[in-house]
Amino acid sequence: MAISPARHSVAAAPRRRGSGRVGATLVLMVVLGACGDDNQDPKAAIRALIVQAEQAAEAHEIGDLKPLVAASYRDTQGHDRDGILRLAQFYLLQNRSLHLFSTIKSIALDDPETARATVLVAVSTTPVEDATQLLRLRAELLRFELRLALLDGARWRVTTAQWRRAGPEDFL
Repeated sequence: MAISPARHSVAAAPRRRGSGRVGATLVLMVVLGACGDDNQDPKAAIRALIVQAEQAAEAHEIGDLKPLVAASYRDTQGHDRDGILRLAQFYLLQNRSLHLFSTIKSIALDDPETARATVLVAVSTTPVEDATQLLRLRAELLRFELRLALLDGARWRVTTAQWRRAGPEDFL
């Protein structure tokens, strides 16, 4: 299964005042995980799962997000796997009309069982069809640096993530 577009616009869950950037960041970090299939090359598997993860977020299916995060997950904010999934679940329950627009900037294999991915995500309350709209919308723009590992010889999972603000120029 080949996924050619690197840009996706998928409705997910909304942002309310008070849940803010931390909630959006936590949800997106979990959402932007990746896992694989033995019949795909690793980069295609990571791309395909990013699309699947966005769809799971849109459907508010936290159970579909859980397998994307390694049991050994730790991030720079001090979250472990259970902690990040609880925060993601809380955020998805609190929000109903969030739209995601993602751009996969790069996927690099460090070796056959570890990879890095850089993904840009725009979080908006209105749909984003293409990156040029980001100049006029009030979207939260984030850059994720993901580390992934091929676990059990078949599934890519997020082992850690770092995130920061991005600018509209990063998407163009």
